Amino acid sequence: MTIPITKLMFDELTLDKQVNYINDMLLTTSMRAISIAMDIHKNTIPSLFTKAGYSYDKINKQYIKNTEVAISQDKEIVNKPIPHSSQDHRPVFNIPTKTKIKIVNKAFNVVMRESLANELDQLAKKKNYSRNEIINIMCEYCLSNMN
Repeated sequence: MTIPITKLMFDELTLDKQVNYINDMLLTTSMRAISIAMDIHKNTIPSLFTKAGYSYDKINKQYIKNTEVAISQDKEIVNKPIPHSSQDHRPVFNIPTKTKIKIVNKAFNVVMRESLANELDQLAKKKNYSRNEIINIMCEYCLSNMN
């Protein structure tokens, strides 16, 4: 059984020892209970571990170190977008089914007309995708067809 410690004692531990301590505690209690016992906000520890490259494994109820996986192994698309010819011979974009596994994220700003953003939101809602997922699919389509 793990002995409860204070916030000050926790802060003095190395990151590895913090992760080990929290993982030991998670075997018998919840993160909320741990946070209350240490008198800290419930998101402090998860945020700290996430920034340090750990993710929470819901099945095992443990924090694990993220390992980088090659995108080719990480991405598994069920259907690829297939262009179909329309009446004016421009390719028509089909939305594939969702990817089974999330891939590594890289954020960047996209500036677009409000009407275009509204259409994108309607399409995302209709196809049960997020706006971000639709933009990723469109980028993949464009990159594979512009070479």
